[in-house]
Amino acid sequence: MNILLEKQPGLSAVITGSEPIYSGVTQALLERGMHVPKDFSIIGIMSNRSAEKYTPKVTSLSVPSTEMGRMGAEFLIKKLENQEFEPQQVIFPPQFTARQSTGRFKSRT
Repeated sequence: MNILLEKQPGLSAVITGSEPIYSGVTQALLERGMHVPKDFSIIGIMSNRSAEKYTPKVTSLSVPSTEMGRMGAEFLIKKLENQEFEPQQVIFPPQFTARQSTGRFKSRT
């Protein structure tokens, strides 16, 4: 995050791909004296349960992991029972939930 902010000083928001990355981003921002969402917005790709445990609560994109696991197990069982089972593509739309880690754009440059 520090390298990213050095290369793009006007950057005002990021999307983080996991909870550890979210934690690293917030730590780097705090070390620079920046606060979420006053100075910087973050969207986290994480479960709603995880997003609720942070302060501020994280604006998130979550995927239906339980449903994905269920369907994956179902496809595996079908494949094991029938060698001719064809792979399938299933699209699970993410759920966007606006919380407290995003704010209005403010230019810093």
